[in-house]
Amino acid sequence: MEEKYEFEKKFRDQVLRCSSCGFCRAVCPVFGLTKRPAFNARGKMLILKEVMDGNVPLNEELIETLFQCTTCASCANQCPSGVNPPEIIKEVRKDMVHRGTCHPAFEGMNRILQEHTNIYGEDEPEDFERERNKKAEFVF
Repeated sequence: MEEKYEFEKKFRDQVLRCSSCGFCRAVCPVFGLTKRPAFNARGKMLILKEVMDGNVPLNEELIETLFQCTTCASCANQCPSGVNPPEIIKEVRKDMVHRGTCHPAFEGMNRILQEHTNIYGEDEPEDFERERNKKAEFVF
């Protein structure tokens, strides 16, 4: 038995509220392209239930699956149970970053942000402070 994944109560309640009806399948763009059951909201909610119960470890493969979501909210709009999968998935992603077990793409972005304070990996130009303090004559 694996260690249970502790999840904020409001999100845990939403995961448990999923009735696995599958209405999300018809509107999920990722599922539409891949046809992989784990890539639609129902699949992700089933995976999260198993992880929260300690039946499945939250490993790299599952993390990759949880990151296969555009968070477009089409599934939330179709859900008769009122579950908001994009909100849950964003919360899990945020939690993974804090745990240090996030998707490799986020690890790289996090490192760049820590080093350069911008996503482009560029240092501030030397004259940036001078430009920042200029006053505009007109603002549109």
